[in-house]
Amino acid sequence: MRNTPDHWNMALTILPALMEISKTNPDFGLASKNEIARSKAIALIEDVKHYVARMNQLFNRTIIGTIHIQSSPRNNDGILKGSQDSFYRSLQEIEQMGWGDIQINIEHCDAFNLRNPVDKGFLPIEQELEIIKELQFYGMVLNWGRSTIETRSSVGPLKHIQLSKEHLKGFIFSGCTNNSFSEYGEWIDSHIPPRNFIDSEYLKSESLLGYEEIKSTLCELNDKDIYYGIKVLDKNTDKHLERSIGINHDTIRAIEYVHKSIS
Repeated sequence: MRNTPDHWNMALTILPALMEISKTNPDFGLASKNEIARSKAIALIEDVKHYVARMNQLFNRTIIGTIHIQSSPRNNDGILKGSQDSFYRSLQEIEQMGWGDIQINIEHCDAFNLRNPVDKGFLPIEQELEIIKELQFYGMVLNWGRSTIETRSSVGPLKHIQLSKEHLKGFIFSGCTNNSFSEYGEWIDSHIPPRNFIDSEYLKSESLLGYEEIKSTLCELNDKDIYYGIKVLDKNTDKHLERSIGINHDTIRAIEYVHKSIS
């Protein structure tokens, strides 16, 4: 954090904590129909609020300006552990905590459906947006890979952008693949880098996020006043700092290449 430029601030997602806790408590989440599990998720948000306040006080500025929350728990196999009503009540309680200038955004993950196996299996974007419109406090953040996994189509992210409209606050470029032989897994939210169209040694040929997909997404976003991010993972078991930096650097370079080509 000390190396963060003064004109930057960070977005903090609670998703890793949610996924870790759900390993032992699958009912855990802000949308949980289990009241005890929902209350524990609220307690996690309170802990996050205190942590953010400490960090911002330590750096004497808003170094963490945004928090991403999700509509867990996972719904699958006909077992619906979450509901829109439970999520609505949680978001009402969270809003009342008092956040000052901190922005709270709902990070949409692939939603439960009966058509395909799910990865996250959280609430549908339509239900999340209904709450956003009702409460007028939260924003929406989309992830290219998660929207594609949910819809099994590269058109999915475009439709989600259209649905979110003025409520969209951020967009994350992260890939996925339908290649069952890929080390990243078929239709799994494992953060595969984009397809290699810039002569990179780090990007992945089996990624569904290629030049045309990035182009259509940027065109749909139409230079919206939102924040943009990437989420990519090095699956190589032999971790090297140079490789990790290279994957992130070349992902940004690929997106910039597309942006310049349509500007």
